[in-house]
Amino acid sequence: MIVSNEESKLIGMEGNRKIYGELYAGPFFIVLDDGKGEMVSLNEGLITKYTDRFKTPEHYTEEDVEESIHFEMQFY
Repeated sequence: MIVSNEESKLIGMEGNRKIYGELYAGPFFIVLDDGKGEMVSLNEGLITKYTDRFKTPEHYTEEDVEESIHFEMQFY
């Protein structure tokens, strides 16, 4: 689970990472979900995996961030 500021793009934070095609701006962190809606720490294997994955910084322009802003509405 990725935890980030949902308004980061709207308030002008810099682009940080593209994950599964979504550009995230500002800081974020990754946690596990225990299946009951609670956040739990990553195990050592996942810490290593994500440390390796995010070792190299990625750079995005203001335009990249602006172009990635979208809203999704779902009605049930």
